[in-house]
Amino acid sequence: MSASDFYDQVNEDYLHWSSELNIHFGYFRWPKISHLFFLEKMLAEMNAQVQQRLQLDPTRPATVLDVGCGIGATCRQMAGTMPLAKFFGVNISQKQIEVGRQLVGDNGLGERIQFLQNDFTKIDLSDHSIDAAFAIESTCYDKGFEKIGFIKEMGRLLKPGSTLVVADGFRKHAKPFPKWLEKMHRRNLDYWSMDELADIQLFSQKMEAVGFEIIEVKEISWQVAPSALHLPVTAFKIYWKRFFRRFFHKARNSIPSLADLSEHQKNYPKAIWLTLFLGLFRKHFGYYLVVGKKL
Repeated sequence: MSASDFYDQVNEDYLHWSSELNIHFGYFRWPKISHLFFLEKMLAEMNAQVQQRLQLDPTRPATVLDVGCGIGATCRQMAGTMPLAKFFGVNISQKQIEVGRQLVGDNGLGERIQFLQNDFTKIDLSDHSIDAAFAIESTCYDKGFEKIGFIKEMGRLLKPGSTLVVADGFRKHAKPFPKWLEKMHRRNLDYWSMDELADIQLFSQKMEAVGFEIIEVKEISWQVAPSALHLPVTAFKIYWKRFFRRFFHKARNSIPSLADLSEHQKNYPKAIWLTLFLGLFRKHFGYYLVVGKKL
C-alpha cells in the first residue's frame, strides 16, 4: 500500500507520540539533561536544529518549503520565530492536510502556511521559487538508494544560493545485509510503506551531481537516540488504548472492534519495535543531517 494510505490510516496513532503533532524523532543537545525526560523538548530541538541550518534572516521575507510536512508542526514552530516568512507544506496524505489546515487556522497562521497535496517529486510550484527547503524523515519515501526524484525536484524549485536541509535515517552503505538482517529490514520497510532507505554516500553524491554544494553531512544518531527511547512508551499507549477498545466493544457494540483495524494500524506498533531494534545496528544504519547549497 502507498505512503498516503499509511499516513491516512495511522494518523490518529501519532497523537500518542507527540501532543504537538511532530511526526519525527527529536534531538538531544548536551547539557540539557532534563530534556531526556521531555520528548516534546527534543522534538522542538530537532526543528530548531533544522531551522538553524537553513541560514535564513528572520527579519527578511522568505519562502520556505517543508517537504513531507506531516501536520505542519515544524512549520508552525518556525513561523513563530520568522514572522515575515511564508511556508508551503507538501504532503501526500489528505487526512493530515485537513488536520494541518485546521491547526494553522486555529493559530491564526492560515495566511502564512499553505498546504499542498502533492507527491514531493512533482510539486505544484514554479521553478526557482523557493528560498529554503527542508525534509524531516520524508526523503525515505522516495524510491531507491539515491532518492533522485526528490533531489531533482529540489534542484528545480530552489533559487541559486538557497539551502536544503535533510534530517533522516540512512543506510551507511548499499552493500547487501546479512540475510536475517535483510529480511527484518524488508519487513520494517513494508510496515512503514517504504521502498528503501537512502544510502548516505550515494545520496550526497547525487545532490552534488544535481547542482548542490554539500555543506554538512553529520551523523546525529547519538543525539536522536534519547528520543527513540520514548518509542516503547508510544507503543504501550497504543496497546493500552486498544485493550480498552476491545473491552468496551464487548459492552457496547457501537464501539468499533479490533477486527476493524487496517493492516497499517495493526502493524504500526510492530514497526515501532522493529525500528528501535534495527537502530542498534549502527554499522549499517545511521541518522544524519545533510545540508546542501544550490549553486
